[in-house]
Amino acid sequence: MTHTRIPRFLRRSLVAAAMLAGLGGLILGTTGAASASPLHLRPEFFTVQITNFGSHVNAVGGVRGVGTDTSVTPTFDVFSLHHPTGTVDVRHTAVNEPKPWQINPYTCDGFAFTYGSWQFVGGTGADWGAFGFGHFDATVFEQFPMHHGHCETFKEPLRLDVSVTAFGQAVR
Repeated sequence: MTHTRIPRFLRRSLVAAAMLAGLGGLILGTTGAASASPLHLRPEFFTVQITNFGSHVNAVGGVRGVGTDTSVTPTFDVFSLHHPTGTVDVRHTAVNEPKPWQINPYTCDGFAFTYGSWQFVGGTGADWGAFGFGHFDATVFEQFPMHHGHCETFKEPLRLDVSVTAFGQAVR
């Protein structure tokens, strides 16, 4: 199977056009001297687990592998995947403060749910040509410190657990 390599500057335009048009089974062709080579998106599924001790990514589909997640900005992450080796650039809607928070005043446990969209916009190594898009659901659990019977939600949490489940279509 032949994969089309899309220049980085064109990927954002293609993702935006595909999402606006609502094309679930996007097939793109390129013009070449000999023939056109289609880009076939396949179902994509990945999970991200973030805790106080680090992160873990498990991707299955067009982009696949196990590795770690590094948040560069509130809307940009980099997955470092092993077997095959490479990184995947992931743009997504901001999830830095999901609402509404539900905080148990007796245990200082906070819980929130959020959702959004994601896009693969390239990478390195085996995932140099990563391209795809979809949606995600995220649950956030935090345990805040307690002082004199009051939860200190303005301080860094004692425990953090973020679970992200994402689905969509992708290719590399």
